[in-house]
Amino acid sequence: MKKFSVAVYGYGGRGKIYADNFHTLGIDVTAVCDIDEKRLKIAKSKYKSETYLNGEEFFQTKRADVLIIATLDDGHYEPCIRALRMGYDIILEKPISMVKAECEEIKKVADETGQSVTVCHVLRYAPFYKTVKKLLDSKEFGEIIHINLTEGVGYYHFAHSFVRGPWRNKKISAPVILAKSCHDMDMLTWLVEKKCLSVNSYGNLSFFRKEKAPTGATNHCVDCPHKNSCEYSCFKIYLNESYEKLAGLARHGRLGDSKEEIVKSLSNHKNLYGRCVFACDNDVFDHQAVTMQFENGIIGQFTLTAFTQKIGRTLHVYCEKGEIYGDAESKKVCYKIFGDHQEKYVECTYENEIYASHGGGDMGIVKDFMENYGKANMLSDIHLSMQSHEMGFAAEESALNDGQNVKLD
Repeated sequence: MKKFSVAVYGYGGRGKIYADNFHTLGIDVTAVCDIDEKRLKIAKSKYKSETYLNGEEFFQTKRADVLIIATLDDGHYEPCIRALRMGYDIILEKPISMVKAECEEIKKVADETGQSVTVCHVLRYAPFYKTVKKLLDSKEFGEIIHINLTEGVGYYHFAHSFVRGPWRNKKISAPVILAKSCHDMDMLTWLVEKKCLSVNSYGNLSFFRKEKAPTGATNHCVDCPHKNSCEYSCFKIYLNESYEKLAGLARHGRLGDSKEEIVKSLSNHKNLYGRCVFACDNDVFDHQAVTMQFENGIIGQFTLTAFTQKIGRTLHVYCEKGEIYGDAESKKVCYKIFGDHQEKYVECTYENEIYASHGGGDMGIVKDFMENYGKANMLSDIHLSMQSHEMGFAAEESALNDGQNVKLD
C-alpha cells in the first residue's frame, strides 16, 4: 500500500464519515477546513489536525496528498479545480457538480494534470451490490434483459434533507435525481456494463406543498396546533430515538446535543429544521420514475419515492437464465436459476462499519482507496462516474418536458 495523507474540505456529515474511516485505519488526517468552528474543534481533538475556517487560508499551500471534498453540491467545482492544479488527488462527494459543464471541466482538468478524482459512488463498494455484481459476472444467469431498482428515501429522511434541508431547492443543490439518486444511476450502469442510449422520466412535487397543509397549520412547528400529531413535526422527528442517526446528522453543528437544547433550537423561527414541511421553499420532486434504454436492448427502470417508512433500496435483475433480487438492508442476495424452483441466497459480510452507512459502502470506498492508491483507476473514477451524471441530467430534462425522450451523446 502506498503511503499517503488526507485533508478534508467540508467537514459535515459526509466529510466526517470519510475522515473518521481513514483515521480508524491509520491514515493521517492532516488538515480540515469548514465554516463551522464547532466542527473544527471536533476535528482538531480527534485527529490533532490543522484547522481552517476559510478556503483562501486553506489553499495557501498543499496540506496532504489527497483532498476529500465534501461540501454541499454547489461548492464542489471551484475547490476541486483549484486542488487538482495544486497536485492533490481528489475524493469527491457526489454529485460531481450540479452543473453538467462543470462535471465535464473537472474531468478535463484531472486529465490535464494527471491527478485522480474518485467519486463517492459508495454503493459500488457495498457488500450487497458487490455480491450481485459477482453473480452477474459469473455468467451463470446469462445476459441481463431488464433491471429494476427502487429507492425508498423514507418520509422523515426526505423531509429532513429535501424539504427542510440543504437539498430542497435547485437554486442551491442539484435536482433530487442527481443529489440523491446518482448513486442509483451509477449502480445501474455498473451492473449492466453497457452504454445508456436514451432516457425518459416523469416526476412531480405532489405532497410537500402549501395546499396540502392541515387546516390551521402554521409556518413553524413550535406554533402549530398539529405539532403533537403531525408525522412531520420537527419535534417528533428530531427527538425520536428511532431516528437517532438522522437526528445526529441534523445536530452536527445545528441543533444541539441535549433534549433541552434541541427543543430550544427548533423553537427558533430562524432554524430551517423547525419549519412546517408544507411551508418551505422546496422545489425538488418528491417522487420520480426513470426508464433507460441501454445497448443490446437492455431496459433499466428506477423509481425514487419519499413515501416509505423504511429507508432503503430494492433491486431485481431479470436475466436470460435466472433472476437476482433483494434489498441491501437484509444483507442477503437472493436468486433463482430457471428450472430449479429452489430459492438460493448469499449472505453478505460487512466489515469495520463505524457508522453502518450505505450498507458498508462508506468504509468500502476508503479501504479500496487505500489498497489501490497510486495504481490503476479506482472503481469509481470520474471517467466511469460521468455516465451516471449524464443520465441524471437527462432524466431531469425529460421530467421537466412531460417525459420527452432524451438521447445521450
